[in-house]
Amino acid sequence: MPGQTAIKSKPMKATTQMLKLGVATLLLASSLHPLCAAPPHTGVRVQTFFYQPGFATEVEPGVWVGDGPILFPMSASFSVVAARSGRNVGHFATDASGTLEVSLPPGEYVIVPDKRFGFASPPSPIQVMVRTKRCAEAYVNYQPASVAGVSGLP
Repeated sequence: MPGQTAIKSKPMKATTQMLKLGVATLLLASSLHPLCAAPPHTGVRVQTFFYQPGFATEVEPGVWVGDGPILFPMSASFSVVAARSGRNVGHFATDASGTLEVSLPPGEYVIVPDKRFGFASPPSPIQVMVRTKRCAEAYVNYQPASVAGVSGLP
């Protein structure tokens, strides 16, 4: 029965074409992902954290038991200064997750964190080198005022 074979092959042909289209779409989408993940510009990426120290108790000489420190992302603001000229490039604030990317031309910069109420003096300035088509990274840790200056804490 030649007519029945032709009817069965048309749905099969359509299914095969749809499958090919789906695989081509998947391959195209997966090949674009690395392009989207690459840094789109030259600059600096800043991440700010609240540093919550852990505690430890000496249970016998030289043996300590406790938990380690915890870092919580937090929003903060800071200035960016050109390292060579000392010129203030701008004042910026991170989002609620503590992250910010700033587009900057290649060069050396200093990230100067602002003081926050309830925290110790602001963290030390951080010098970064921005290279062409790369994002330098800076991590800023704020400590509660009650633990600032305690020896043994980072």
